[in-house]
Amino acid sequence: MRQRRTGSEPAALGVSGFDEWLRTQLRVRRMSQRQLAHLSGVDHSTISRLVLGLRAPSLATVTKLVQGLRGFGHAIDTPELFD
Repeated sequence: MRQRRTGSEPAALGVSGFDEWLRTQLRVRRMSQRQLAHLSGVDHSTISRLVLGLRAPSLATVTKLVQGLRGFGHAIDTPELFD
């Protein structure tokens, strides 16, 4: 089981579950992190850290990721993520 850092991890910043949400979006689309990086303009290393739960996304990053995911041709499921 992987361990997460404390302090600035997503759960500590109130975005618990973003890593799972992003992994699900990639899996459903059969999309790689590199494809998302290309379509969104977000660096691959940033996406990797987000998927691993090692970094909390900024609003600007989330916006770019959603635009990249939408560009891949599927609806975006954002249930409780933005409540």
